[in-house]
Amino acid sequence: EDLFLAKAIQDPNNRAEAGLFLSLLPADLKTFIDSGVKKIVVSSPHCYHTFKNEYPDLGGNFEVLHISQYFLELINAGRIKFTKELKKKVTYHDPCHLRTRNITRQPRELLKAAPGVELREMEGADKCCGLGGTFNVYHYESSLQINAAKSAAIIASGAESVATGCPGCMMQLSDGLKQHGSSVEVLHTLQLLARRLKL
Repeated sequence: EDLFLAKAIQDPNNRAEAGLFLSLLPADLKTFIDSGVKKIVVSSPHCYHTFKNEYPDLGGNFEVLHISQYFLELINAGRIKFTKELKKKVTYHDPCHLRTRNITRQPRELLKAAPGVELREMEGADKCCGLGGTFNVYHYESSLQINAAKSAAIIASGAESVATGCPGCMMQLSDGLKQHGSSVEVLHTLQLLARRLKL
C-alpha cells in the first residue's frame, strides 16, 4: 500500500496561520497525488483533522488514520510483536480531537496489549487538558486552571506514566504536572509501546 507518515505538533491552519496553510496546500497536495499516496498516518490529532476534514474539499481524498489506529491494525495482523515486558502503571488522556472522532478505544487496546502495562483509568480522562489549540498561548493562566483538574486526576490514579496521542497535549500535561510538583512521566502512546519493541 502507498503510505505517507505525517507528523507535526500543530498544523498551520490550527495556529491561526490560515494564509500560510492555504499557500502551502497546493504544493503539498500535488506531492501526495503525484507520489500515489493512498493512506496518510499521523501522530497529531490536529493533522488528522486537517487531512480528514479539510483536504477532501480541495481534492485530497486519502484514507487517514491516527497512528494508534494504524499500530493496532499491525498488532492485530501479527505484523508487530512485542519483545520486552516493562512493568508500568499507566493512565490515558483522551485528546479532544481524537475523542470527538471516536478514537478512544484503539489507544486503550494498544496499552492493554503492551506487556507489563497496568492501565489505570483516571477520572475525567475525556476532559480537555486546557491546551485548546492555541488557547494556552493566549490565555495561559486560564489554561492552567483547566489543567489543574486533569493533573489532580492523573496523580490520583496512582499511575507512573500518563500516555496520550497528541504532542500538544503532552506539552500541556507536562507543564501542569510540573506545576503540581509531580514526577509522573508524560509519553505519547507510541513512545510507551516502542520501549517494548526490539527496534
